[in-house]
Amino acid sequence: MLGNINLKLTETDLFIYQNEIRPYLPDRIFDSHSHLCINDLHPNLESLIPLAKDLSLSNIDFDMLKHWWQMLFPDSHVSGLVLGFPTRGCDINGINSHLAQHITYPNRFSILCGPDLDVRTLETQIIEFVPAGLKPYMCFSRKTDPNSSSICDMIPEVQIALADKYRLAVTLHVAKP
Repeated sequence: MLGNINLKLTETDLFIYQNEIRPYLPDRIFDSHSHLCINDLHPNLESLIPLAKDLSLSNIDFDMLKHWWQMLFPDSHVSGLVLGFPTRGCDINGINSHLAQHITYPNRFSILCGPDLDVRTLETQIIEFVPAGLKPYMCFSRKTDPNSSSICDMIPEVQIALADKYRLAVTLHVAKP
């Protein structure tokens, strides 16, 4: 079950996995980009993402993600880099705290950041939560058209300096019209 969706692999899925995918998979897999979505931390999720209700983006927590990994790759040990789900108006501090409380080794997580997150708060979270990296998003940019954002519109230079100071990765998605 993922969100409110009852997920099952079909016979065709299983055939393709066993015959076309499994032979190429290692025993250990690292998923470098997975999101958790805790609805309580996204007060306007359905209005911002109209498909959220239909896609059942509801309360995808770490246990659900691990279940999905096991279902997709039953013969491999899967771990990953887990990210918070970004929406305008989300509770960035709550999401970062949730990640720090629930993501366990050997998994890693990156905390959300953006131009509206106070640099002192971000540094406190870096020290307290010990993330692997920072994850800015275009939706946090102050630009009217987030797709025209520069890197520093998403993550100010003072936050980039913190990533450098604490040797953190910065994962970027940059779009341009």
